[in-house]
Amino acid sequence: MRREREFKSLIGADRYAEILARHAAVRTITQVNYYFDTVGAELFGAGVSLRIREKDGLYELTFKTGKLKSGNVHLRNEYDQSITAEDFSQFMSE
Repeated sequence: MRREREFKSLIGADRYAEILARHAAVRTITQVNYYFDTVGAELFGAGVSLRIREKDGLYELTFKTGKLKSGNVHLRNEYDQSITAEDFSQFMSE
């Protein structure tokens, strides 16, 4: 388990374009996040999230618990597990 600390801030389209222009030489990475919940959103309601992240042909299952927030800083416990492409395929089909 690790503790995740994120700073979240809402910015407008102009500020976003400015940031992208300033860092144009930085290599971009594409990742796809698949979030899972029940029809009634019970996980979200309990402050928990379940995600599979696909990046560079690799898959990681992440379970986050807790929901501490102080201003724009969010703190959560995070449990990660690498999974295979076959595991991912099975998870998506079931």
